[in-house]
Formats: sequence, structure tokens, C-alpha cells
Amino acid sequence: MKKYLILLLIIFSSCAITKQRADKKLDQITRQQPKAVIEKCSQLFNPLDSLIEVYRYIQGDTIFDTIEVVVNCDSIVKHTIDTVPKPVIIKAPKIIRVDTVKHEVEKVINDKAKEASLQRTIDSLKTNLTVTQTNLKTKTKNYNILLWMVGLYTLFHIVKLWFTKKLF
Repeated sequence: MKKYLILLLIIFSSCAITKQRADKKLDQITRQQPKAVIEKCSQLFNPLDSLIEVYRYIQGDTIFDTIEVVVNCDSIVKHTIDTVPKPVIIKAPKIIRVDTVKHEVEKVINDKAKEASLQRTIDSLKTNLTVTQTNLKTKTKNYNILLWMVGLYTLFHIVKLWFTKKLF
């Protein structure tokens, strides 16, 4: 009875699909039936169309111009002299600026399959980065241990030579 239970346990544990086996099967199916894979992917990851309204504010150039205003002083000043006063010319700045607001509607197609693939790539790169960092830390740790061992070995031989009076 134990043999049958162990045999059933082995069979059921081998039936569970792992990521590696799934990738191998998917690669095999992709080579043999690429159209089937494309149809299934298009059903699972259909692209989404969306419209995005964009308002762009474009600031125009500022143009400075001067306006001459002529003020007649006859009505303001009472003349006691026979001469007529000259009109006063005042120069006032005039600022001209034309700004533009553009309204655009952009059609954006979101490819969900590509997004999922890119997200998977990002996740795998993150795991590779963490694995590389841990490997680097262990290598650095091993290197430090090796340096300590060489240093202690050298110190031991210097002390040994010192006591045997062969040093200096």
C-alpha cells in the first residue's frame, strides 16, 4: 500500500507544470503553430484604443513698441504771454504678446501583450539584479576573508622569524 501511495505522490507532483516547462511548451507550440498562438494572444491581450485630449499652451513673443501721445497744452495752461506753447509729446510703452492654446486629440493604442511582456522583462531584470548583488556581496566577503587569512599568515611568520632571531 505504501508503494502505491508513493507512486501516486510522484505522479501527482510530476504533473504540476512549472514555469520552465510552460516556457518550453509555449516555444514548441509557437514553432509548430504560430497562428494559433497569435490568435490566443490577441484574445487574451486585445489592444485598447483610447483618445487623449491635449491642451498645449504656447507662449508668444513679447513685442515692445512705443506710442507717441501728443498733449495740447492750450486747454490746460492759461497764457499770459503772446507765444503759443508747443505741444508736449509723451512716449508710452505698448506691449504686444500673442499666446496660443492648441487643442489636439490623440489616438493612443495600448498593446496589452507588449505591456505584459515588458513588465515580465522588468521583473526578470530586477531578480537578476538582486541575484547579482548578492553574488557580489558573497564574493567580496570571500575576498575579505582571504585577505585576512593572508595577513594573519604573514604576521604569524614575521613573529616566528622575530623569535628565532632570523629577522634583522
